[in-house]
Amino acid sequence: MNSTGNQTAPLTQGMICSNEAELVSMVTVQFLSFLANLVAAIAIWRLPGLEENKYHLVVRTLVVSDLLIPITTLPFSIISFATCSWIGGETLCSVTAFISTTFLSWSFIIVFIMCLLRFLAVTRPLYYRNQVTYARVRNTLIVGLLWPCAHLILPATGFGKFRLYSKGLYCALDLTTEEPNNKILLYATVVEGSLVTLAVSYFCTTILCFVKRKRRVNSLLSEQQQRGAGIEKVNRQQGGFARLTFVIVALFCICYVPFLSYRVFILIRGPSSYDDHTYFYSELLAHVNPLLNPLVYVLCNKQYRASIKELFTKSYCKSVRWWLGEKFYLTDENTRSIELRKMSAFSTRTQSIVLE
Repeated sequence: MNSTGNQTAPLTQGMICSNEAELVSMVTVQFLSFLANLVAAIAIWRLPGLEENKYHLVVRTLVVSDLLIPITTLPFSIISFATCSWIGGETLCSVTAFISTTFLSWSFIIVFIMCLLRFLAVTRPLYYRNQVTYARVRNTLIVGLLWPCAHLILPATGFGKFRLYSKGLYCALDLTTEEPNNKILLYATVVEGSLVTLAVSYFCTTILCFVKRKRRVNSLLSEQQQRGAGIEKVNRQQGGFARLTFVIVALFCICYVPFLSYRVFILIRGPSSYDDHTYFYSELLAHVNPLLNPLVYVLCNKQYRASIKELFTKSYCKSVRWWLGEKFYLTDENTRSIELRKMSAFSTRTQSIVLE
């Protein structure tokens, strides 16, 4: 793999890390992302009745991808925060950059696949029901992982370069390279990201317009016809579907477009226009996306939300039972041991005091 650039000297006692704010920001985002996606994965992984559900498959895959991003980066961020230096060396920097960037790209591709499925479900419902099968969606998700792997491995062949960035002490694709071969991967990621952004925006706009047009047509029916056809319920369901699609695309654009736009800016203006602070916060914003994804895809779904509530309720009940089930030993005036057992709030039986 290519060089990561100058390494940061380790801290000695009494020194203050100049990148402390950036390191804290990166560690915090990655840690919260890990917790959010871990809870989501535990809560929704085995829900009854969704074994062959296509949307559930996509959401589970997205949660796994978003969970693997902090798993691969958080340990190194914590070490970097503790030592204010990158101690992994050039090879480890390139490996972690490859893994984290691959899963981050996979997350964006999964969002694209999700929006495509929603687009087909609204505009071509018969095709979606008959042709879009569980197996085909699963194979598409696998291809979506292999695609970023295929072109992010190019730095190993000399077409592209990973480097260590001083702000935040993380490894990512080098934007400041001036060698033509190293720019190939940079151009490829910019083109790919631009196409994905345009596609999800088109899907969202089409869904919103389709639902709005259908509502306008339904409004021409009489009240009796609308009640008989259940138009109000259909409008409510389609409205919620369209709003959730809009939130998905809006979150994607807020987190990814600044990241992509700055890369385009560097390509147009040249490496001399690169700024450490701007690039760090665009990268940090891209890593915020895996943190916010569970809030959109999981908490906005009634069944997923109920599963998470049940998970927290069970965890709380187990902890309460554990605390209330502890034994306390006292001694009476004759120094005999008295065993007191706290009465559980979940049991109607009373506990007796035993004198030994």
